[in-house]
Amino acid sequence: MDRLEFVKNQLNLLIEEIKKRIKAISDDVESKVSIAMGEEINRLHVIVDEFHADFHPSPQVLKIYKSDLLAHVEHGMGKNLAFRCSNAINASVQSSQQYMMGN
Repeated sequence: MDRLEFVKNQLNLLIEEIKKRIKAISDDVESKVSIAMGEEINRLHVIVDEFHADFHPSPQVLKIYKSDLLAHVEHGMGKNLAFRCSNAINASVQSSQQYMMGN
């Protein structure tokens, strides 16, 4: 019974430590994405400058122009954010996974 109680306590300690690591990873990811998003917003003019389409002020053409511009900006920002964040986040998650499995 003492051994069982000891194992339960160790398991509870490990669970609490893993919860703390998950929280730390979540906070780290949030911070990295927030910083990258802010930098991408500051570089938004570059993505908009890369957009090339004919402009015409008529309501029908303007609606299509806006839609195409929005799609271009979303694609560009999404691609840039994924490139900037994915490696660091994956490394952090894999490191924590290995730690958790080892324990």
